[in-house]
Amino acid sequence: MFERNSSNSTYLTRNEMEALSIIYIVTSSLSFFGSASIVIAAILKKKVTNAEIRPIFHLSLADLIASVGLLIGSILYLKNGHSTMQNKICSYLTALSSSFYMSTFLFTVVYGYEVYLKMYDELISRTMSRYAEEAVKFPRIYYLYSLSWLFPLAVTLCLFAIDSGEQGKGSLNDAICGTCLPVFHYRTSNCSVTDADEPDWNSVFKYMFLAILGLSLLAVVIIYILVRNVFRRVQKSGGMMTNHQYKQETLVRRWACLYQVVFILCWLPSIILGICSMVSDFKMSAFYALYIMQASISPLQGFFNCIIYGWRRRGFKEILQQRNYGSMESSNGSHTRTL
Repeated sequence: MFERNSSNSTYLTRNEMEALSIIYIVTSSLSFFGSASIVIAAILKKKVTNAEIRPIFHLSLADLIASVGLLIGSILYLKNGHSTMQNKICSYLTALSSSFYMSTFLFTVVYGYEVYLKMYDELISRTMSRYAEEAVKFPRIYYLYSLSWLFPLAVTLCLFAIDSGEQGKGSLNDAICGTCLPVFHYRTSNCSVTDADEPDWNSVFKYMFLAILGLSLLAVVIIYILVRNVFRRVQKSGGMMTNHQYKQETLVRRWACLYQVVFILCWLPSIILGICSMVSDFKMSAFYALYIMQASISPLQGFFNCIIYGWRRRGFKEILQQRNYGSMESSNGSHTRTL
């Protein structure tokens, strides 16, 4: 299936697939250790529910689970090649890993939304009581956390259940689709063996993945534009801005841009691959360089997140260093979250 010659250059060769798997092992391992460092630190310091720690904890936990699935799948591919049983295992790993990556997209949006709420609440507190605002806004966050975990997982499991077994033709168990590599590696038509009146469930899953990713990218850009605007209004609410406030605004703008750039950089190759694979004459071999870029960058999301949202962020480190009695104040939203 993977051997390519002059007459059949659609697929990647076995050597090319193995090279991708090795890259995935390296990059997903970095994300595993980076995400694990955040999760372990939050648990050991008993700060999981703290308002400053909570969003990065959930984001890192989703990154951690997704990285584990991708890491195991890549190791299985290198070790055993293809077998019927492995293809089934890889089908589950691919589906679950993709599900948790979708959760990371949503948690990235939720993180930005929480920053916006805190900034907006700070602006409101300059002119009116803030407690009524908090009573309305902050319970909604927990619904967003639940939705970010459950929606991708529920939809993934439903689609997988429909598509598996005799009736669904087990399309995700194909030699191409069962490689433990992400869903955007495939052509629209080379995975699902469907009847004319039966939906192509692999394509449905891919479209859902790309839709969540694309909407998350757009939402992150919009949210951080709003964050910068609200922060400037907060700074101006006291009158003329001082030199220190201008420096603060510049710092906020830089960090907001960094969050957006990292998210877009990590997933732009995947978006391009996903869109290109919708074309009927898509050939995987023609995009091998893009596959290399995607394998080298996308799985590093968890590693980058642990740095920019965690260990390089002042507010995160300060809360971890506080004694537990100090976490109650910050978990109630009594200070503005730092970017």
